[in-house]
Amino acid sequence: PGQYYFLKGVGFDQLDFQSVGIDEEIIAINNISVYPNPAHTHVTIEIKEGTSFNYHIRDVLGRIVISNRVNGVRTTVNLSNNGKGIYFIEVQIGKSKRIEKLVLTK
Repeated sequence: PGQYYFLKGVGFDQLDFQSVGIDEEIIAINNISVYPNPAHTHVTIEIKEGTSFNYHIRDVLGRIVISNRVNGVRTTVNLSNNGKGIYFIEVQIGKSKRIEKLVLTK
């Protein structure tokens, strides 16, 4: 089964959507930590399951600004070269992924 995202109060029903493309598992919210958020210069990404992961940090236009593979369960990412604003961190463990919103302040 595919994962669906809904906007509250928009009036869509789950039956209005069909899964298209590759089936992906969504990482449970308690299996990943992104902190601090909001961040100033650095952010830590930590996973609770698995031994390695990939991450991509995208700006609001969807451009990848930082991307890396981590062998381990934690990494600290230097964001000091990025401008303040909203970013999205996509963490992938195998075929499972989760996207977290990150606010970068300076």
